[in-house]
Amino acid sequence: MTICLAAICDANKTIVSVSDMKISTGEFSADATSRKVEIIDNNWVVMFSGNDISPFVPIVNPVFNAISGQQVTLDLMTSEFVKSYQRYVVNRITSEVLSPYDLTMKEFREDGLAQFGEPIFTDFTRKLDEAKARIDIMFLVFGFDYEGHPHIFTVSSPGVYSCYDTPGFCAVGSGANVALGMMFFQNFAIVESCGDAIYKGCVSKFMAESGSDIGLTTFVTVSKFKC
Repeated sequence: MTICLAAICDANKTIVSVSDMKISTGEFSADATSRKVEIIDNNWVVMFSGNDISPFVPIVNPVFNAISGQQVTLDLMTSEFVKSYQRYVVNRITSEVLSPYDLTMKEFREDGLAQFGEPIFTDFTRKLDEAKARIDIMFLVFGFDYEGHPHIFTVSSPGVYSCYDTPGFCAVGSGANVALGMMFFQNFAIVESCGDAIYKGCVSKFMAESGSDIGLTTFVTVSKFKC
């Protein structure tokens, strides 16, 4: 897991992000290994957390292709992320559970009960739910729309969107609750200067390091609107 935090500051002119750089699996872990911040557009950045980071590229690349060359609004960015995440979930669980039977999800929903009978259909449904539950990656996306307005939102499995333009900050990962608690404790507000936002964001990340699988290396970014 991880800690990724983003906060709007400087009276809506800047977005600061703070994250660790640790990657861990069931058997191994290493700090200062992975940058969890990737640029997906001139004015948009994505961060990620989860126990399985393999979906990152298959989900993010279609978003990059869909918004390329467009005037990016919040609605466009969020809808493309949600659609891409949902497509990935359907494709992956179909491949894991239904592909050996040469079935698509649509065919299973429409004809599965009649074709297999209730006991087997129910078992397939359980396996599909288990496969979906194994998809454990969450995206924290932030940036500026084409008019320069800042935004922060998350997308989690199976494609659930949540907006955090208010309160103007958000955190994801195993250390999120501690980090968010510290942001509220410090009375963070979007009128903070960039320097104060970096300070408060780092303090929140440092407090989250007491949790498991949070790396000690800290990665900070500062984003401003680019015309």
